[in-house]
Amino acid sequence: MNRRALICASLVALIASCAPAPKSDTPVIGAKAAPSVYYLVRHAEKDLSETANKKDPVLTPAGKDRAKALSKRLSKLSIDGIYSTDYARTRDTAMPLSRATNVPLTLYDASDLASFAAQMKDKNGTFVIVGHSNTTPQLAELLGGEAGEPIVEMGENDRLYILREGERGTIDTTISRYGKPSKY
Repeated sequence: MNRRALICASLVALIASCAPAPKSDTPVIGAKAAPSVYYLVRHAEKDLSETANKKDPVLTPAGKDRAKALSKRLSKLSIDGIYSTDYARTRDTAMPLSRATNVPLTLYDASDLASFAAQMKDKNGTFVIVGHSNTTPQLAELLGGEAGEPIVEMGENDRLYILREGERGTIDTTISRYGKPSKY
């Protein structure tokens, strides 16, 4: 009997050692749960008419259509955060997507892009960031991606950066377009 019990105990131990280790709820320090994806856009078309607020212009009808097109393009994604600078044109570009996904809009300070980029790099998930012609390419670089050609200030509002975190922390950059083609 002792020999039989010893063999059974040995088999149980052997089988148990082959089972996968139980998952821990404790995160590994410095490890990201999943690769992050960043969608960066410049705000949609702003009102430059004589009656427009020159310091904080709102979107034109074409800009409102573009904001809806952005929402339509990205609303089916599982978005973890939507960020905008604190200007009417950027907030209004992001709001249709915020409403469609029930993800609140968070404001960021474009005058300190390096700090904002560092904060974003520490997060896991899928993020949409609305900025300006002079900040969006710079932010793409700060996040580890490519800036591409400079954005044409007068009229290029349809550029969509897609930055995907790859292996070993590399960032793959895709520059795409959304909505009706810009006229520039």
